[in-house]
Amino acid sequence: MKNGFGSKRSFIAFLASLIILGGCGGTEETQPEYERQAPKVNTSLVQNGTSLTLVKAEGSPIHNLERIEKVVGPYSQPSTIISLDNDAEVAGWAIDSAARKPAGGVDVVIDGKAYKAEYGSDRQDVSDFYKIADYKKCGFSFIIPANSLSKGPHDIYLRVIASNGKTFQQANNMPFIVR
Repeated sequence: MKNGFGSKRSFIAFLASLIILGGCGGTEETQPEYERQAPKVNTSLVQNGTSLTLVKAEGSPIHNLERIEKVVGPYSQPSTIISLDNDAEVAGWAIDSAARKPAGGVDVVIDGKAYKAEYGSDRQDVSDFYKIADYKKCGFSFIIPANSLSKGPHDIYLRVIASNGKTFQQANNMPFIVR
């Protein structure tokens, strides 16, 4: 048998080892961290994000993550601790400053999984600040369902989708704790 294994028996032993070791996906040490961790979010309760099929653009998005649950200004807090005994809202605003238009949407990414936020709520304050009327509908909100995250540390960041819907910019990661 000309397969590079020397014999049919060697080839069968190789195939058996692949099956026993779980295929060609690599060992736990070679798999990325996100593939080894058990999911921490109950994904049956929220819609997948739209940024999954888009290209990541350079730069930081113009946005403000104003609130996670009752924590106002989470970026400026030394640590953000929330409870998920009830639903928790993530809210703020985001714009496509390069196009001088509202963004094409916002995804909230929790522990590496993207979820589509509701986008387009009224934000007259943002429109007034930038003096661009089109920015009036740039607010977003996302509900983290009660008990959908395990207790302990998590990460959250935003992906702001360009107004043309082809790319997104990613905000800085912000750790938070569920108690």
